[in-house]
Amino acid sequence: MRLLVARCQVDYTGRLSAHLPMATRLIIWKADGTVL
Repeated sequence: MRLLVARCQVDYTGRLSAHLPMATRLIIWKADGTVL
């Protein structure tokens, strides 16, 4: 597992759409390739 703390914004389009404004976020890469 890899952990990254970054300042970023998120735009997501899928079943629902979402926009998260600029903020400090924790990004997690799991061993199976999943990104949270």
